[in-house]
Amino acid sequence: LGAKFRHGIEQLTQLLSSSEASFVRCIRPNDIKVPDVFESNRVLDQLSSMSVLEAVAMYQEGYTFKVAYADVLSQCYPLLAKALVPSGIDARAAVKLLVDAAELPEEFFAFGKRRL
Repeated sequence: LGAKFRHGIEQLTQLLSSSEASFVRCIRPNDIKVPDVFESNRVLDQLSSMSVLEAVAMYQEGYTFKVAYADVLSQCYPLLAKALVPSGIDARAAVKLLVDAAELPEEFFAFGKRRL
């Protein structure tokens, strides 16, 4: 029984690791459940309590979109990386070459240990 549980947990962990999280948040526009009635204070309170406003501010600052170096390469390699990246180089170094070639201002990105 323990081995079956452990196997199930391993499968779940693999599934969660291979997927991207996305969240759907439902906003109730009014308390009386009537169409075409929009109570702005009610909606603003819901957005605030669900941290949606904070999330939007972070997206606007550009801090929440992180991509693994291997994913950057898999998306860019067919278009750019073949000509710019020598074979045998690790993913982080290859992405650094791509970013340097694109001449992007440094405030638009940051290099982490595993993600751009």
